[in-house]
Amino acid sequence: MKHTLTILTALLLAPLPALHAADSPKTADTVTIGSRIVVGYALASRPQFFTEPATRDFILDRVTHIVLLGAAKFDEKGIVTADEKLLTAPLAATRAKNRRISVVFGGPYARVFADTQARDTLIAQVVAACQRHQLDGADFDYEYPNTMQDRTHFEAFLNGLRVAAPKGMLISAAVNAWGADKHLVPIGAMEALDWVFLMAYGPHPHRMTFETADRELRNCLAWGVPPTKLVLGLPIYGANGTDGPGYRDLLGSHVLDRSVDAHKNWHFNGPATIEKKTRHAAELGLGGIGWWYVGLDCQDDRSLMQTAVKALLDTASNR
Repeated sequence: MKHTLTILTALLLAPLPALHAADSPKTADTVTIGSRIVVGYALASRPQFFTEPATRDFILDRVTHIVLLGAAKFDEKGIVTADEKLLTAPLAATRAKNRRISVVFGGPYARVFADTQARDTLIAQVVAACQRHQLDGADFDYEYPNTMQDRTHFEAFLNGLRVAAPKGMLISAAVNAWGADKHLVPIGAMEALDWVFLMAYGPHPHRMTFETADRELRNCLAWGVPPTKLVLGLPIYGANGTDGPGYRDLLGSHVLDRSVDAHKNWHFNGPATIEKKTRHAAELGLGGIGWWYVGLDCQDDRSLMQTAVKALLDTASNR
């Protein structure tokens, strides 16, 4: 049933009042929300998220870090190619808001990480690309290491990159943690990583639940991921066995109860589930939360990102 949307109050839409400099010497200029980071993955193919003022400000007022996907890649020899045109708008927007920005370096991960020469080349190329384009860091979305040997090669790459990286360069990775598959998470590189982003969502409906997020968080913690380096990934889209529409497009003009997590045969996280997951992340002492992906949220009082921000600020004030 359609209802008239309630317009956000000025307070809800205002820039966040509680962004503080982080204490870590590695990320001394990083802002936090409720003493935690909020990572937002963004698609380089959607530059309008960083050029349309209302959308840009809505996103950047509710994250501390942007991770840009689709602007950099590497080949089987470890040679990096970055598209400067795709970097221009996100770099300008994040700098203006004092947010940090990393880029996903995608490519034939398993092949390059297993080849010592290609791995060393990639390390040098990633560092050079970050310096050349004035990026804050590099992210790796390796989906996913299939064996313990794959994990070992991934760890060798990450540890080598940390040695080669200048002070303050961010290194992060997106990981899965289903079942008992310890090879999915590079435990031997935790010192090298600033955070790991846990993709505890979709494309199957059962993976959108609070129970799945809790189980996979506890897998990571049991395997040895330090809680302060663990970021819980949250979805802003619907799934039903495949990844579907963004949350805003899925809802359209409908206003659903906060507890509803399904609509038009799509399963998603409504505000109540997002709040529950966010508070759980804070209770576990995690480093933060993150989004796949920004630009899909409702910019009104149905907003998932604003729900999470409120939960983070509330848990911080109650500590």
